[in-house]
Amino acid sequence: MGTLQRDWVEIAEQEVANAFTKKSKSKYINSIKKAIESDINKNYPNDTITHAEWIGAEDYSAKGDVKVYLKSGREVPVELKFSKSEGSGTKFNATTNILKKYIDDPRLQSYPEHDEMLGLKKTRYDMVESLVGHKMNSAAEYERNLRIIKKTNKPFIKDIADITKGGQIEYAFNTSKIMNEHLEGVQKMVDNVLDGNNTTTDVEITNDLIYCVVKNFEKSKQSVEIYDFDEMDSKVANVISEGKSIKIQNKMGKDILRMSVHWKNICQGGSTPCFNGFVGNAYG
Repeated sequence: MGTLQRDWVEIAEQEVANAFTKKSKSKYINSIKKAIESDINKNYPNDTITHAEWIGAEDYSAKGDVKVYLKSGREVPVELKFSKSEGSGTKFNATTNILKKYIDDPRLQSYPEHDEMLGLKKTRYDMVESLVGHKMNSAAEYERNLRIIKKTNKPFIKDIADITKGGQIEYAFNTSKIMNEHLEGVQKMVDNVLDGNNTTTDVEITNDLIYCVVKNFEKSKQSVEIYDFDEMDSKVANVISEGKSIKIQNKMGKDILRMSVHWKNICQGGSTPCFNGFVGNAYG
């Protein structure tokens, strides 16, 4: 998610939280609040909502973007996914080290480890150093130079991405094979991610997360849907790779989660390698 998109999404998240205290002037925000409120009332019929709080940018280890507080003291996390089109957004962004939390195998690498082992990091650094005409002494300097180059030399940025792509594909292929040998660990990861924990820390599974998907935000055809992952066959049976993606599948061959090897910032091969995770076609 780019900076501009992150900005409007965070504003929308805050407005949803505020709508539980004071009705919003936006009918689009109120419809989202109403859908969340309805789901909470269905799940906790003997409780009452008191207020809500936006937690999106304060604690990335916490579940959800908004926390709704009930009179009993219960706190209900709400994960909001906004799209101005028909997309359902990413389920999670996580360090590729997340796999090591669930799988104990000496062959398993994080993506940055794999990228460096292949020599691709050095190749990219050499390319940038050749262009700028001096040695770079840190990742920060590489990223700073790459941001400048991106503004003036798009073909060079494409070359960086093209060199990186092969390593992303190979990592997905190798890692999927290792994951297939550790389906019990993969299942634990899937259960945690669907429950809202996509960090490397341990969080108790509570099954109380409300996953709210908003499509066509602020358009006449805006839709709001609460995903109930209990309706999905999320029993892991197989793991495969497809291009830069790792697909975790159930026995019907449907994707439970799809994890794409991705660089969050600047460009592919730029900064902040991670997994972009998506809910697969096993849901719905």
